[in-house]
Amino acid sequence: MTDWSSGSATIHACPPYRVRTVLRTLQDYGLIDTDIASSRTLHLGRRHDSDEIARDSITDLAHSLIQKAPEVAFTVYEEPDRHENGTICLHVPELGLYTAACDIFGNPTFTCADVVDMLSVPLGQRQHRLGLPWRRAIDALPTGPVDQQDTFAVEWNRSRSEIIVVEGLECGGDLILARPASTTMAVEAILATHGHRIVENSWTPADDTGNRMRAESYRYPRPTGFDAQIAWWIDDSSDPREAATRLLNLIKDSPSVPVILTDQHGRKFRVNLAAQPGDDVDLLPTACPDPNAAPL
Repeated sequence: MTDWSSGSATIHACPPYRVRTVLRTLQDYGLIDTDIASSRTLHLGRRHDSDEIARDSITDLAHSLIQKAPEVAFTVYEEPDRHENGTICLHVPELGLYTAACDIFGNPTFTCADVVDMLSVPLGQRQHRLGLPWRRAIDALPTGPVDQQDTFAVEWNRSRSEIIVVEGLECGGDLILARPASTTMAVEAILATHGHRIVENSWTPADDTGNRMRAESYRYPRPTGFDAQIAWWIDDSSDPREAATRLLNLIKDSPSVPVILTDQHGRKFRVNLAAQPGDDVDLLPTACPDPNAAPL
């Protein structure tokens, strides 16, 4: 049986291509209702309160928002009850996540021991423990509505090795890609290199054969630099060199960005799309965290 609590969420910054994801995440954690979640607008600076959030879930909500929408700035907190302190989480992309105990209004609270300890540290560290850099950054952010980006119709014809994004070109017109792909994940990775991301759970069959699929996409910044990597899965190759060769042949005109390739044994390899088939493939250590473990 779920133990319920009261909490609040306020989004302070969100790019248009993250509006849908943020609204759905807030709904999943009980902070907004279906009507708000299905809207196309997120109001920055507006507080969403709920008396029906699962107890001790606010930290999970914070990490979920960061994982799904790392560009978002937010304040979320769960009110205290008779037995436990509340918890507040502040996130600003440039600063990271701040977490502290809080009162019923979401104000951070500290014990006497905390205060005594803070008096012995430099001013900068004291302000950091108090969450002041986060507060200042959030106070400087503008408020107001952010509209969800328009979506585009995506058609994938597996037998013809063709992917079409209707009116998907930035200059107007259909984006047509003649690329072989065996899975929807492969299609999503190809589209990511062309600035499109598939709307979650939007793939549907377009016929009874399974050769044609439809989905929706939205514009998404193209990956650039090492911090923007593409998670890739090759399900029928146990040889990393062969898998890398297939990947390079599949995406011939992609930008020069690193790719994380995972074979069916769970091994991860780093591949650069600027390389040529047959070039060395670096094996990532088993313990190396995958920065894009979440699906595209």
